Amino acid sequence: MIKDNDFGFIRGGFMMPFLGVAPSLQRLVIEDRVEAYSFPIGVATRWFRSVASGLPAITKVGLGTFLDPRQDGIYLNDLARERRTCRVELVSINGDEYLLYDCPKPRVGLIRGGSTADEFGNLTMSEEAIYGTVLAIAQAVKAQPKPGVVIAQVLYVSRFVNPRDVHVPGPLIDYIVTSPPEYHTQSASVRYDPSMCGRVVLSNVCLPSDDKPDFEYVIARRVVLEFARLVEKLGRPIAVNLGIGIPALAARIIRSEGIEDYVVTTVESGPWGGGIALGDDDFGVALSPKQYCRCPINS
Repeated sequence: MIKDNDFGFIRGGFMMPFLGVAPSLQRLVIEDRVEAYSFPIGVATRWFRSVASGLPAITKVGLGTFLDPRQDGIYLNDLARERRTCRVELVSINGDEYLLYDCPKPRVGLIRGGSTADEFGNLTMSEEAIYGTVLAIAQAVKAQPKPGVVIAQVLYVSRFVNPRDVHVPGPLIDYIVTSPPEYHTQSASVRYDPSMCGRVVLSNVCLPSDDKPDFEYVIARRVVLEFARLVEKLGRPIAVNLGIGIPALAARIIRSEGIEDYVVTTVESGPWGGGIALGDDDFGVALSPKQYCRCPINS
């Protein structure tokens, strides 16, 4: 990832939404040994989709924040500010301000499926905790005029798969690699849990224990109390989006208090409604999410 080679990674650098669990990459950034850029996770997703369709990634997300080029921009160190292999620009459309995010087109995509692909390369996601941006990554890599190479990781190769289960069609994938089970987990610490991928929705979830300090639970509980007050004030359920860290603890408290039908939780990576967001290295997935909500959305 830190070389200039045929795989098309950014010369001497990378673009990532989050470096919080990658101390080795943090060190490279701090020491100015690689270019480092940061897009918001939603913008990164939109960027892949935009590359796939041949359009620029233009959005209002980031205006007035550190991502705005009038402030720090997307550049995480001096080397990135100097080379600007990735960039963010302020543009005006019909008098409104937007940010244009840009990076070199990816030439190699490394993706993984939900356990199975067939002999024609069709990839399923049925056992994945989230779909994420897997399809968009494959489409961006294979986009014209210079289509690249897509390599997919799976547990099994089947003769056929149900066409309705196909998430990434075979023509978008060049190579299928089978993985040992220990390297194909649903999250950092969970090998396989059917409630993560929607095969079952549990009424009673046995939560993994953790050793969070008491003050973090106090803060999370205080947040949940504010949610409850808002529900009472509005007279209807609300939906809230949880981030990593202390916010993810709010999901446990909401579930333990039995108010998940009134405070409907979502996670930015996709799980929605009634589930329990996991934290730390497992953040981004949820146990027993339910895909429904009888309420308007409030952030």
